[in-house]
Amino acid sequence: MSLKRWTLDSCPCVIQYDDGPMTFVKWERRCDEHKLLDGQPLYDGILAHNQSFNNQFTIGPTPTREEFQTEAFRVKKLKTDEAKRIQRNGPTEREVIV
Repeated sequence: MSLKRWTLDSCPCVIQYDDGPMTFVKWERRCDEHKLLDGQPLYDGILAHNQSFNNQFTIGPTPTREEFQTEAFRVKKLKTDEAKRIQRNGPTEREVIV
């Protein structure tokens, strides 16, 4: 088992997953958007959420360095704005460690 910790840049969720089969292990923090999900559906949901932003690049297959940097900045801002929107909508749930 290769345990990894994933802190997203498109929402405040933090999860742990097994890097080998890419399966959910446990969550540390769930945002209000994803609080109804748990287990593998949580992993799949935040993966889809994050990939929806990564797929928003609008540059061609051979961009100049400047075009790539401009587009990367635009997508990063979209992710940051999305994370802020989620945080404004409600509290983030944290796992209670006893």
